[in-house]
Amino acid sequence: MNLSSIGRKFFKVRGYMGVPVFLLAVIFADEGRSMPALGLISILIGEIIRIWSVAYSGATTRARQIMAQRLVREGPYSMTRNPIYIGNFLIGLGVVLFSGALFPYLLVAYLILFWMEYIPIIHAEEEYLSSKFGEEFERYKREVPRVFPNFWRFRPPEGYTPDIRMAIRSEKSTFFILSGTLVAIILKFIFL
Repeated sequence: MNLSSIGRKFFKVRGYMGVPVFLLAVIFADEGRSMPALGLISILIGEIIRIWSVAYSGATTRARQIMAQRLVREGPYSMTRNPIYIGNFLIGLGVVLFSGALFPYLLVAYLILFWMEYIPIIHAEEEYLSSKFGEEFERYKREVPRVFPNFWRFRPPEGYTPDIRMAIRSEKSTFFILSGTLVAIILKFIFL
């Protein structure tokens, strides 16, 4: 089994793979080790990046299989090929920091597990995009970094308007899970 086939399997369940980390963050929340300001800032920045990215790429980012109607190269996608995953990373990091759970072990485990999940997913997506868009995607790969953004490359949208309202609506489940997790952590701080 190669990295791309693992990535396709992970892609289908990617929305659930963070659940164990969130559960551990709630169960072992430690107010004495909590970094609430840093955690909330990380979550907020991550969610803004997600919304901004989905506004450009569309709701297909919620699909269970890899798909793309067009190759998005503007907005956040002009600086990094995977802005949604940067947002995901910051959100998970924020939850771990906010909870202070099992610090620093849960933090280290999160850092390792996140990239063990997303590196194969990124490979599978790139394989799909390469087969669908050919040289256009290969040129994009050469110009735009895979993960770490190059802010100097920013390009505004050409010929369309990003749909922020749709992006916010598509984040309902993320908002629900995040707020539920944070409320559970806060309740644990208050009552236990």
